[in-house]
Amino acid sequence: LLNSYDRMSGAGISGENIDTTLAKVEGMMRTIVAAFEKQLDLLLPSLIVMASALLSYVSLGIARQIVEKNSKPLDIRPFYLLRLSSSFTFIFIIADMVSMFLGANILFANVSAVLTSIFVVCGISVIDFHLRMKAVKPFVRAIIYVAAFVLITFTGFFGTIAVNILHFVGLIDSLRPLRRIDSDKF
Repeated sequence: LLNSYDRMSGAGISGENIDTTLAKVEGMMRTIVAAFEKQLDLLLPSLIVMASALLSYVSLGIARQIVEKNSKPLDIRPFYLLRLSSSFTFIFIIADMVSMFLGANILFANVSAVLTSIFVVCGISVIDFHLRMKAVKPFVRAIIYVAAFVLITFTGFFGTIAVNILHFVGLIDSLRPLRRIDSDKF
C-alpha cells in the first residue's frame, strides 16, 4: 500500500482515496510501533536478567580457565552438560498458563520469557553435546553457533522456528534426558 501511494504521489495523482489509504497505512504503522514499544517495556526486566546471566556465565568460564591454570580444577559443569531438572518444566508450564490467563501481567510474562530463554540455552547445550560426541572441531562448532545466532536474530519467521525447536529440545531434555552420558566418562 505504501509503495502504491508513493508511486501515485510521485506521478502527481491525488485524491480522497489515496489520502484515506495513506491515513490507514500511517495508522497501522503507529499501531505496530506502539505494540513493539509496549512489548519491549513489558519484557525489559527479563532482557536484563538474561544479559546478566550470559555475562556471568562468560565471566565464570574465563575465571575457571585462570584458576585451573594456577591451581586445582574447579568442579563446574561444562556447558555441553547443562540440563534443567523436571521441576523447572513444571514451573515454566504454570507461569506460562498464568500469563495466558492474566494477559499482559509483567511478572509472569517475564518469568515465562526467562524460563523460555533458559530452555533455549539448554537446547543449544544438547546440540553442543551431540556435536562433541561426533568429534566436531571447536572452530566448526563456533561457526555453527554464529550462523544459528544470525539465523535466529535476523530472519524473523525462521528465527522463530529455530527458537521454538531449541526451546522444545531443552524442555524435552529436562523431562527425559536426550544425552546418553556415561558417568565414568564425565
